[in-house]
Amino acid sequence: MHTSENNPLRIDSVKLPREMGEIGMTICPGKICHGMSGNHHRNLAADMEAIRGWGAEILVSLMEEHEYFKVGVGDMGAVVPKGIKHFKLPIRDVDVPDVRWERDWEKHGPQIRAVLHRGGKVCIHCMGGLGRTGLVTARILVEFGFSPEEAIQAVRIARPGTIETNAQEQYVRSFETTWRIFDRARGSLLAGACGDALGATVEFIDKESILAAYGPMGIRDLVDNGYGPAGRITDDTQMTLFTAEGLIRAKMDGCGNEAPDYGTWLHHSYLQWLHTQGCKVPIEGYAPSGRLMKKKEMHCRRAPGATCLGSLSAATGYGKPLKAENRSKGCGGVMRAAPVGIFMAAKGSPEEESRRLSFHIGCASARLTHGHPSGYLSAGAFALIIHDLVLGLDLAGAAERAISFLEREEGAEETISKLKEALRLAKGSDSPESCIEALGEGWVGEEALAISVFCALRSNTLEEGICMAVNIKGDSDSTGSIAGNLLGAMQGCKAIPSRWLGRLELKNTIQYMAEDLIFIHDASRPWGKFKSGNLDFC
Repeated sequence: MHTSENNPLRIDSVKLPREMGEIGMTICPGKICHGMSGNHHRNLAADMEAIRGWGAEILVSLMEEHEYFKVGVGDMGAVVPKGIKHFKLPIRDVDVPDVRWERDWEKHGPQIRAVLHRGGKVCIHCMGGLGRTGLVTARILVEFGFSPEEAIQAVRIARPGTIETNAQEQYVRSFETTWRIFDRARGSLLAGACGDALGATVEFIDKESILAAYGPMGIRDLVDNGYGPAGRITDDTQMTLFTAEGLIRAKMDGCGNEAPDYGTWLHHSYLQWLHTQGCKVPIEGYAPSGRLMKKKEMHCRRAPGATCLGSLSAATGYGKPLKAENRSKGCGGVMRAAPVGIFMAAKGSPEEESRRLSFHIGCASARLTHGHPSGYLSAGAFALIIHDLVLGLDLAGAAERAISFLEREEGAEETISKLKEALRLAKGSDSPESCIEALGEGWVGEEALAISVFCALRSNTLEEGICMAVNIKGDSDSTGSIAGNLLGAMQGCKAIPSRWLGRLELKNTIQYMAEDLIFIHDASRPWGKFKSGNLDFC
């Protein structure tokens, strides 16, 4: 006979990464029954005290109403300790959630995730603590970026026997699309950073010198260079991360009834980057803040673009001016725009609306420093393409849709021409070397985007595409970064060579920022102070 005294309530748990919370799994507390799983004569109050002692802030009950009375705990709600929220979300035994359950989850899921996001504990139970309990725990893990297979494995390691039927396994696997967005977002920023680090070594070297130094295949591995040990990122990735932080802060600021002021917050973030480069921020009262400013690696000067430095140094206020007073079309605007597409893809808006916002916010982000249409329209096109890739659409189609947006804009002729040329060359049989030479050297926005799109389309693997993009006479770190953003969004993290990721500077910070571009849209987030792994944005 199992009692609460001789067999204290066992709560098996799965801890979320990044110092977030913990999900506990257990049997029905206080149950009195006789069956195949043994004879139970438990004490409901004692089991509830065990749940309180474990630290649960929320108790989730997955049993149907008749089951509570069947095992003598019909009064469970009255015995839940003070301070613990109790959610009843019934699922039929040995079954999967129905439409009504999913509607209830829309209400309670955000509250559960909110507790977990800030490091709290949630305890889940059904009758035996296996089928329904494991299923819902795995679903939550997928909502936190686990793949369905990783989620199933994690709950079974923590509590053997969980997720009892094929139907329950398939339910968890049905959330593949949710995980894929995480995977493509992580892949985009991580592969972009790898391309940046790989290309940094050969940025100012012509093709012949690259081949002479690294062999007939060119550079393929991260190596020590003038910036230090292998894997060091440059201003391309630094500014990409500040773009992400600016979007997140804009979302936080607009969490009430007002629309987010993306232009002002992106400008604020880029001014923070200016500060990290050892330059004075020309705004009275400016004070550095946020997680990126705490990273010493972000304060390294890695060949920052003169246009970015000059434009930001001319600021007269946050978001002033919103359009740089120059005619630069350098690639410093497009190289940092990938987070815009990720952010909008994760927003959950209708595709056409999020696509439109991706394009226009991408343009706005680059217009802060680059005043020529080719300097900022290329960034809008790039953000739109990334948006579509994160949603699982194909690159050629995404580029065609970007062209359709560009055709509505004044001054888009150069960007349209280069993108169309990249698509035409990618379909042909001319050598990659001759095609890239025809597209340019990548120092300006439309060329950098076109070269990267060509390399992503022509290559068979992520590694091949990034190596193709960096082994050129031109702006190798920027073409490598943009091509990496594209290929990572297409193929996900597993396509990135482990030998690159193992040496990449700020790998965890880059991954976490990609995840937070998705997490920030979750209604469960505690507004006012956005925390992820105890790293504050405010």
